[in-house]
Amino acid sequence: MLNKNILSYLRNLLVLILLINPINGFKVHASGVKETRILIIFDCSGSMQAKWGKETRMTVAKRILFKMLDSLASVPDLELGLRCYGHQYTVKQHNCLDSRLEIPFKKGNATKIKDFIGKLNPMGYTPIAYSLEKAAEDFPDVKKRNVILLITDGIEECGGDPCKSAAALQKKQVSLKPYVIGIGLTEDKMKSFECVGKYYSPKTPTQFGNLISGVVSNALENTTLQIFLNGKDGLLPNIGCTFSDAQSGKELNYLFTTLDKKSIPDTFAIDPNYVYDVRINTLPEIYIKKFNLQTAHHNILRQNVNLGTLNVKSNAQDLSSTSFIVKNKGNIIYHDKINKPVQLLEGRYSIEVLTMPRMYFPDKMINGNDNNISIPDPGKLSINYSNGYVGALFARREDNKEEWLTNISSNTSSNEIYTLLPGNYFLVLRKKSEKSIESSKTIDFIINSNTTKSISLD
Repeated sequence: MLNKNILSYLRNLLVLILLINPINGFKVHASGVKETRILIIFDCSGSMQAKWGKETRMTVAKRILFKMLDSLASVPDLELGLRCYGHQYTVKQHNCLDSRLEIPFKKGNATKIKDFIGKLNPMGYTPIAYSLEKAAEDFPDVKKRNVILLITDGIEECGGDPCKSAAALQKKQVSLKPYVIGIGLTEDKMKSFECVGKYYSPKTPTQFGNLISGVVSNALENTTLQIFLNGKDGLLPNIGCTFSDAQSGKELNYLFTTLDKKSIPDTFAIDPNYVYDVRINTLPEIYIKKFNLQTAHHNILRQNVNLGTLNVKSNAQDLSSTSFIVKNKGNIIYHDKINKPVQLLEGRYSIEVLTMPRMYFPDKMINGNDNNISIPDPGKLSINYSNGYVGALFARREDNKEEWLTNISSNTSSNEIYTLLPGNYFLVLRKKSEKSIESSKTIDFIINSNTTKSISLD
C-alpha cells in the first residue's frame, strides 16, 4: 500500500503511458507502421471535475482525445480499445474495483470510442494500479505492438502501487515505462515517481495537448536498431546480446546478431521507453551502460569485439573426457572438454587443464586464431596389489617441487590404472597391516607417452 506522502504527491497528476516526444498538431504518419494496439485507459473519477484553466479536467481531456481519435480513424493496421474507471459508482460508494473494458480492440472503432467517452461524467474513485493490472488481460494473446495510454489526474485512492503493476503488463509484452505528467508539483516531489517512469509538468491544457500529439505519432512509428559488432576481419554475426532495463535490472530482450546476404546487420524494432544496459555475451562479457534510443528513429549500436580462438587439444583417446578452465582476473569464465575451440576477447588469461597432473598456463595471451595448447600423449600407471595398502601418488615437477595427485587405498588384492602425463613420479605406500610409519616406502618411476608402467606390490 502506498504511504500518505506518496498518495499526496499523486494528486493533480496526468500519467501518460506511451512513447512521448512532443510535437505540434495531430498529424499521423503511417510510415513504418506495423500492426499496433492502443488501449486508452480513461479516468472518470470524481476528481476529474476539478478546474484546469477555464474548463474542467474532464472537458479538456475529452476535447483533446476526440482530436486524437479523429487522427487515428484512417490509420491502417491499428486496433483501438477503451477501458474506463471511476465511471460506474459514485464517490460515496467507494468502489475500488470500478474499472472495466468498455470497448474491446477492433480496427476502425475510433468513432465508437468517441461516442462512449462523450457520454461519460466524473463519478467515483481512482483505482489506477488495479486498472493497469486488469489492462494486461485486455490484450489478446496474438503478438502485436501493444501500447497503453493512461489518462488520469493521478489520485490513487485505493492503496494500489502502479510501480508493481508493470509486471503483469510486461508479461503481455505491453510497454509500461510511463511518462508522468504532473500539474503543480515541485521537481523534488515529481522524483517520487522515478519508479514509474519519466516525468514532465505541463503548465496549461495546450501543453498537455502537444504531449498527446507526440504520443500519437511515436506510437505509430518504429524505433529501430542495428547492432554493428566490429571484429578484426569485419562484422560479427551470431553474438548474443542481452538488453536490460537500466533502472530495474530486468532483462527485456535477448537476441543473436545476424548479417544478411550483403553482410549488413539486421534491423529490428525495439521499445524506446527504456534506457538499456546492454550485455554482449562474449567471453568475458562486454557491458554498455545506459544506452539511450532516439524515439521514432533508426538507431545504431557500434562496438569493437576483437576475438581470438583458444584450442586446447589432444589426439589421445584416454584424454577425450578431460576438461579445461579459463580464468579472467581470477574468475572462472569458461570450462568445457578439450578439443572444443572457444572464442575469447583478445587479452591475457589463466588456463588450467585438468589432466593428472594438471597443466597450468597462468599468463596465456590470446591474440588472433593461432592460440593452441597441445597436451602430450599420456602414459599409464598400473599398480597391482596382493595385500591392502594405503598411500599417495605424487608428481615431481620440472622445478623439482612435489605435487600430490591422489590418495591410494586398497583393502585386498586389486589392480588400479591411472592415466598420467609424461614425467617423473613417486608413490609413498604402507601396508595396512603395518602399524609403524617407518614401514612406509617410496617408489620412484617415470611415465612415457603411450606406454604403461607396471608396479607390483606383494
